[in-house]
Amino acid sequence: MDRGLSFLRRRESLTPDPRPLKPDPCKGVKMKKLIIACNILIVFIFLIKLVAVTSLLTVNEAVADSPVTTAPSPPVKDVFEDRLSEERKLLASLLEKQKAINDRENFLQSEEKRLNLLRDEILSKIAKLQELEKKLTALLEMVEEKNNKKYKSMAKVYESVPPARAGSMLEKLDIKTAAAIIMNMKSKKAGAILGHVNPDKSAKITREITKAEGENRKKMNVQHRMKNKPLNLLPATSNPDP
Repeated sequence: MDRGLSFLRRRESLTPDPRPLKPDPCKGVKMKKLIIACNILIVFIFLIKLVAVTSLLTVNEAVADSPVTTAPSPPVKDVFEDRLSEERKLLASLLEKQKAINDRENFLQSEEKRLNLLRDEILSKIAKLQELEKKLTALLEMVEEKNNKKYKSMAKVYESVPPARAGSMLEKLDIKTAAAIIMNMKSKKAGAILGHVNPDKSAKITREITKAEGENRKKMNVQHRMKNKPLNLLPATSNPDP
C-alpha cells in the first residue's frame, strides 16, 4: 500500500505542470538594459572609426599638398647596353684600321705606278745614252784610227831619214806627239833615233810611251767588256702580280 502511494507521488512529480508559466519582470528589464548597452557600444565604435578615417584623410591631403623630396635613385646598370657599347667601340676601331689599311694600299699602288713610270723614263734615257755612247765610241775610234794613220805616216818619214836628223827633228815636237811617232816605228829605228835625243827629253818620251801603252790596254779591256756585256744601269725587275 505504501509502495503504491510512493510510486504515484513520484509519477506526479515527473509529470509537467499543464499550467502556463508566468513571465519574470526582472528578466525583461535586464534584457532591455543589455540591448541598450550593445547599441551604445556599436555607436561608440562607429564614431571611433569615423574619427580615424577623417584624420587619415586629413594626413593624406597634407602629404599630397606638401612637395615630395625623394632621394634620386641610383641609375640601374644595363649589362646589355654595356656590351652593346663595347661592341660598337670595337666595330669603330676595326673600321678605322680597315680604312688605314685601304689608304696605305692606295698609297702603295700610286707609288708603284709612279716608280714604274720613273723606271720607264730612266730606261728610256739609258737607251738613249747607250746609243750616244755607241756613236761617241765609233767617233773616237775614227779619230784614233785617223791619228794612228797620221802617226804611222810620220813614223815612216822619221824612219827614212838618218837617226841624228830624226832625233833633232823629234826634239822639236811635244812629248805626246814624239811618243806617238816612236810607238809606230820599228824597235831598232826607234832606239837609234832616241839615242840622238836629249837624255832628259828621251826619258820623258819613254815615260809617255809607257803611260800611253797602259791606257791603251785599259781602253781595249773596257771595249771588250762593253761588247760582251752591254751597259745596264738598272737591274732587271719584274712587275709584281696584282
